[in-house]
Amino acid sequence: MPQLNALVDAIAAARAGGTDVVVVSSGAVAAGLQGLGLQPRQTVAIMLPTSREYFFAYFGVLLAGGIPVPIYPPARPAQIEEHVRRHTGILENAEASILVTVPQAMTVARLLEAGVPGLRRVVTVAGLTQGVARAAPPRPARGDDIAFIQYT
Repeated sequence: MPQLNALVDAIAAARAGGTDVVVVSSGAVAAGLQGLGLQPRQTVAIMLPTSREYFFAYFGVLLAGGIPVPIYPPARPAQIEEHVRRHTGILENAEASILVTVPQAMTVARLLEAGVPGLRRVVTVAGLTQGVARAAPPRPARGDDIAFIQYT
């Protein structure tokens, strides 16, 4: 239910602001990802808590033509080693080239970056959107595109 509440909050904020915050912010994320060289059908791991930024990142990956791969951020410091081990396997299997996270999880993200050869960038939503003058044009979806990859 937290995911639904976050989406409802993001939509309500967009309506109250008079602009579609989700569309504008997701477009800025898409532009940032394309600026990093994201190619169509490349995977982008999203290690964010349920929040507005999660939805901006998720939809931004889709708008940029990428494939979102949501993974959980670390929950307990005592389980960091297990978290890194498990997520290293997921990121390798998904062939994630970019990881979007929060500043608080950057240390764990850097450990993942060191352990996953294809992971070339670790960024935050704020870092992706900083200096973006306009949203990227959305990449048209194709019938055989992958919507997302979910690991359980």
